[in-house]
Amino acid sequence: MTTKTFECPKCRIDLKIGATECPCGWSVNKIAGRPSIASLRAEIVDVLRMGNVKDPDKHVEWFIDLLEPERKDEHPKQVQVVGNGRDDNGYRWVWPYALRVKGCLLKYLTLSNDDKKIVMAARADNIFWRGDDIKLFMDVVEETMIMREIGVTAYRKQCLGKMKNLKIGV
Repeated sequence: MTTKTFECPKCRIDLKIGATECPCGWSVNKIAGRPSIASLRAEIVDVLRMGNVKDPDKHVEWFIDLLEPERKDEHPKQVQVVGNGRDDNGYRWVWPYALRVKGCLLKYLTLSNDDKKIVMAARADNIFWRGDDIKLFMDVVEETMIMREIGVTAYRKQCLGKMKNLKIGV
């Protein structure tokens, strides 16, 4: 069985796939171009300008606060790439949180005023919109309210009972 390897971009020795550093001192954490919240804010301002939003600089923080905060699994990370998109070190940055924020922003700008009010009202109840269609989001809001009313444990039991009654694949 052979172990998959890649070449260290600095000293050219073979490293195991997934290695994050090399004895020569190279480290994936030293790769330039790490995205930051400042770069995300700048991108949001650009999108807001394209959407003809008046004074987009004032709306950036409001929009970021409208969405669910960054989760642990959404932090910037480097991925190894081959071919197009490859930088000098064979890595590029991926930031799932920024992709989610920008995707939600593009969808939010296309919502009707009534749908925007729904999203904002849900946020006031601590229910975060993740770019879902409004019909699906309304289902999420309703189920969240039921769960809060009867408690998480009772809600789970109720859902398991409903799933057993579906008889999928019978």
